[in-house]
Amino acid sequence: MTQERYIRAIALFGFCYGGLTLNLAIAVGIIHTLEEIAMTLILPQWTYDVLSIVHTLSTAPILLKRKRCCESRR
Repeated sequence: MTQERYIRAIALFGFCYGGLTLNLAIAVGIIHTLEEIAMTLILPQWTYDVLSIVHTLSTAPILLKRKRCCESRR
């Protein structure tokens, strides 16, 4: 049973049996990973439940203001 899974995976990736659907899924996965990396680099501190890069760009200036405000009080 497990050997069949390996054979199917090799056929999908190695012999191009996946077609457009597999290529589309891989492309979407790569775009999603790049978005996560960009969000991590943009945010000045760790923040939970940030949904997308759009939310990150709207949240980052607010967090930077808070960070500057807290640093000036020290």
